Amino acid sequence: MKLSGTVFVVLILSLSLCYGFGKQSELIVDNVGILTDTGTGLQWYEGPEEPTTWDQANSWVAKLTVGGGGWRMPNMAELRGLYDAGMRKKCSVWSSEFDGTSVVWVLYFNDGSELKFARDGGPQGLWPRAFAVRTRK
Repeated sequence: MKLSGTVFVVLILSLSLCYGFGKQSELIVDNVGILTDTGTGLQWYEGPEEPTTWDQANSWVAKLTVGGGGWRMPNMAELRGLYDAGMRKKCSVWSSEFDGTSVVWVLYFNDGSELKFARDGGPQGLWPRAFAVRTRK
């Protein structure tokens, strides 16, 4: 079956509206520091501005109760979405995704690079930070 150009464009636009493709994100911070991405509906909370090992970051996220709790470590797609929504910082952030048993994927928010770090963080000063994510409450 052959589709005309007009039918094809209407079909693509319909799919975009249904699935949110091309949706503009806005990052809004509330009074307790919870950042909401209006495009994805995800909420973010930044950990202390200090380098951590992955285990320290994971422990911090697990204990986080701000805004009613429900926080977890972000995956790479979620971190990439936050970067694409306009988050720029001079830091790298741990993900929940491992490559093997001791190497974890990290996103560098200065330029969007995806890196791998040893779970223990590697050289002091280069360790990533912790961010927590949850679906909007």
